[in-house]
Amino acid sequence: MHSILTRRPRPRPRGRSAGLRCLLPLRFLCFIPVLFAFCADDWPRFLGPQGDATSRETNLLSRFPPEGPQVVWHQAVGTGYSAPSVRSPRLVLHHREGNDEIVECLDAATGRTLWENVGEKSWTGLPMLGWPGDRKVVWRSWDKQASYATPVVATMHGKPAAFCLTRQGLVVLDPATGEVLFSRWFRARVEESVNAASPVVEDDLVLISAAYDRVGSVLLRVRPDRRGFDEIWRSAVLEAHWSTPILHQGHLYAFSGRNEPDARFCCVELRTGELKWERDEAWRHRSAKQPEVYGRGACVLADNELMVLGEGGLLGLFRPDPRRPDELARWQVPMLKFPCWAAPVLADGRLFLRSERQLVCVAMH
Repeated sequence: MHSILTRRPRPRPRGRSAGLRCLLPLRFLCFIPVLFAFCADDWPRFLGPQGDATSRETNLLSRFPPEGPQVVWHQAVGTGYSAPSVRSPRLVLHHREGNDEIVECLDAATGRTLWENVGEKSWTGLPMLGWPGDRKVVWRSWDKQASYATPVVATMHGKPAAFCLTRQGLVVLDPATGEVLFSRWFRARVEESVNAASPVVEDDLVLISAAYDRVGSVLLRVRPDRRGFDEIWRSAVLEAHWSTPILHQGHLYAFSGRNEPDARFCCVELRTGELKWERDEAWRHRSAKQPEVYGRGACVLADNELMVLGEGGLLGLFRPDPRRPDELARWQVPMLKFPCWAAPVLADGRLFLRSERQLVCVAMH
């Protein structure tokens, strides 16, 4: 393993960076709306500053020029699918080179390296809801128990609660004590499945979703005593694989589907589960040709725009509209190709996009 202060020789970042140096002090300009309309924000953790894939940044591009937006810099990185975290002026990325897992800190404006290093059994006896035969959980040591969803902390009935989508289902905890308030079994019947999309929480509602074996989505209403729930709806209308749905004005915007051939981009009303619209984004499984569709993907919301990165490297801008898919612009990022499974990251007017082997910084002003 590398020391945290080890510097490794890296290829010089390509592209133009001088044009965005003026962005470093702009985080203070949101207090001077008469002179400047741009408000900057950091992206310090997974799914952004609020943990819901949204940003407060404004005055962003709503169209792309014919040649695409300005690429500030790009460079090769080690393998992995995690998105970077940005707190200006630094960007932190977790990746792997050879047998080394590396946490690397880069200058967000230039891509220059600054430094680099690096399932529980409590479900036994609980009912396996939705599975045949009124079965209950029996722990087996060889079970695959990994979960990729990130816990969400939100206020529920006046008190904080932590919503954790584990390999077996949803566990709701008191974050002050760790006490389990309630749980709800939720997983596909195949061993190869995962729960990867984080819970979506609003008021007393929590949505969980997965893509394997038609497990679909479930919306729960947490009871006032926070000791149980009522099921509002359950449906395969939305099957979120790894990207967390974005909730905006009562509607979920998300990619649905387990594999490339069943990929859909859709809008679903949260409280009813009604499908408002969907677009077929499917492409041939393991196709060598770069797709002209998004496939499955992930998006972030800022300045009333959905910034979408498809798994083949197609970048798009959409206006969130429950009536129809309103695509404003699209651009195939030339440095990116399948698989692009990390969600876009927006910070200080720059959009950071990652494939398995490339990290690209794009100007969004």
